[in-house]
Amino acid sequence: MIRLSAALAFGAGGNGNAALRTGWSAPEDGFVWSAGRVSILHLPLPSSPDGVLLELAMTPYLHGPALIRQCVGVSVNGMHVAERELREAVRWLLELPAACLKNAAAFELTLHLPDAVAPAAFGDSNDSRILGIRLDRLVLLHDPGRAALPLRAGRLRLLECFEFGANQTTAPMLGEGWSKPEGGHVTALGRHSVLWLDVPKDPGALSIILDMKALGGAGTARPQRIAVGANGRLLDYIALGDQTALALDLPDHPGGGPLEITFDNLDAGDPNNALWADGRPMIFMLFRLHLLQEHGAPAWNAAYRAPIGAMSAASFGPEVTHFESLGNLCELGLLQRKFGYEPAGLLRFAGIRTPHLVETLRNGFLGLGRPDTLDISVRDDDQRGYVVIDGPTSIAVQTPVSAVTVSEAALRRQVGRNFPFLARKYLEDVVAGNKIFVFHRRDPTTEPEARAVLAALAQWGDPTVLWVQFDPAEPPGGVLRLGPRLLRGFLGVPREPYRYASEESWISVLVNALAMVRLGGQCLSPQTPRHKLKASS
Repeated sequence: MIRLSAALAFGAGGNGNAALRTGWSAPEDGFVWSAGRVSILHLPLPSSPDGVLLELAMTPYLHGPALIRQCVGVSVNGMHVAERELREAVRWLLELPAACLKNAAAFELTLHLPDAVAPAAFGDSNDSRILGIRLDRLVLLHDPGRAALPLRAGRLRLLECFEFGANQTTAPMLGEGWSKPEGGHVTALGRHSVLWLDVPKDPGALSIILDMKALGGAGTARPQRIAVGANGRLLDYIALGDQTALALDLPDHPGGGPLEITFDNLDAGDPNNALWADGRPMIFMLFRLHLLQEHGAPAWNAAYRAPIGAMSAASFGPEVTHFESLGNLCELGLLQRKFGYEPAGLLRFAGIRTPHLVETLRNGFLGLGRPDTLDISVRDDDQRGYVVIDGPTSIAVQTPVSAVTVSEAALRRQVGRNFPFLARKYLEDVVAGNKIFVFHRRDPTTEPEARAVLAALAQWGDPTVLWVQFDPAEPPGGVLRLGPRLLRGFLGVPREPYRYASEESWISVLVNALAMVRLGGQCLSPQTPRHKLKASS
């Protein structure tokens, strides 16, 4: 369970003022301004250096178009930890490396503020203080479960994460066809947009994950057709809708250096597009780009298609525990329950959007289960249960416990214990390679989205993802191999009004996915579930 170690408020009379060292102005009403380009705090260390989280609530000093961002670097006991550009007030959650906290009862936190400037420099104030950020609150948390997380041993390694509109190092990456960076994103404008990505020399196989969202007319998102290329080669043709994450493989670039990524916006001429100030149509927003490097991808047989119905439903029971949900729909969980199994799975009955899922998997569920960031509400008027939304990850669950018999405070403590445990178990299953992870959404999804989820998981281990779709053109229950660790399953025509698949098509998909995995050399033996209930009639 994540425990609160210290909550410091700054400003006149605040309990955090004693932690301020050099580089701070006099405390004001509810906050304190930094003074200079280096500001230092002296903070107590929790009982263990492992699993220490730090949250900073702060606001950058800005001045209209003349100063639109502040770059903030963070170091702990002289070790660089993170860097970020601020354009608005934030609550910044960081995980502090144990290596920089050992053998000490306290530690020194340094904020590096290269863009700090005096308000007097703009000619409309007499304030000569060198201001960078306004610090309102600092929270120290201890999550002992972080120390027990498995080591990242996947075939994909994150080389760099570029955030647009929130990191000044991304400005040189923007070629033609972009707006000025805004709060957390840039906007693609017109028919052609170019992004320059600097890649290392002889990097091996590279891929990218793009976090994007289509823009439509009158402030609504609608699909935009986009051809994405790199160095003149088509990577994929996508129909981009609401915000999502897409993974694309980059062509070989052995010499390293700048790689040109292009976006040909095929719907730029649609008269319904909203327009930028200069009259160019707004196509999509780009939030971030992850650059990933692959090590030793396994061989695979692209032509193999699993036979349909290779195992009877009666003999399938124990095999259902080989599958783990990636959230959003409960059909897999209900099928496991029908066979008498209740595996403990974090996302088994949880909702989470694809971009949040990718980011949450990538950072190892950082901050999940903090009692102070859980949004808990009663599910309906008859007090039958609660809805719990985790702030840092956006994971949402509906609890079966009654709001009449269990108080909100008791539920908050229980979720604070259970979520971190389930997250650790989830990542252990990824590393162990003993599960097939099922990616299924009620709305249509694309192969780049499924690859983005696989790429996030593959930073921890070498898992297999089964991407399940409704497709009337394919036989229900069929499974096709798309890559070494990516399978595509077909559920036929959904049943209205809730767009559920038939139980028979689900069983066929799962059976055939198992057959395909075993054919490819990834052997999964039946497991004994943690909880086994009597099979439903």
